[in-house]
Amino acid sequence: GQPIPHEAYGGFFQSLIRDIALLSLIPSPTETYEGWEINLTIVAKNEGNITESFSVNIYCNDTLVATLNFTDADPGQNATLIYVWDTEGMPPGNYSLWAEVPPVPYEIDTTDNILTDGFIKLRIMGDINGDDIVNILDATAASFAFGTKPGLPGWNPACDLNRDNVINILDIIQLSRNFGRRI
Repeated sequence: GQPIPHEAYGGFFQSLIRDIALLSLIPSPTETYEGWEINLTIVAKNEGNITESFSVNIYCNDTLVATLNFTDADPGQNATLIYVWDTEGMPPGNYSLWAEVPPVPYEIDTTDNILTDGFIKLRIMGDINGDDIVNILDATAASFAFGTKPGLPGWNPACDLNRDNVINILDIIQLSRNFGRRI
């Protein structure tokens, strides 16, 4: 006397519903220097009625960044994974992130298997103000922050090019190596 969960499509009756949906792809940070890491948080949902294991491919423009494997996602469950992406080798610029889950066997609703949901900007190392060129404006910003540490007045984390939590000559050297470089 209980209803049987099912889907019917074009005369095909399916009592086991297999359906994976991509809900979000969130990069953090959305703007960083070339060669630095970005955390990619992907959330998928098992919208079917059986436990699923599946993979998700993450792309930056047309380049495959990672394949993440989700295991034992229960029906109705959101599954979240965080991938730490090392952007080494990616040239500076603006990029679109998207993800795709290949259809699981007998999946009928594949409209939610692809998700474009993230944009990132990779800056040239030393482009402190993010205007796509390393120039005197960036050197000026670094000079204003020179000698500071987190918590001190004038601290600017964008000037900490070697990520040692102090703005010093090592950061100025990094900036000078790219002085005049532009996207």
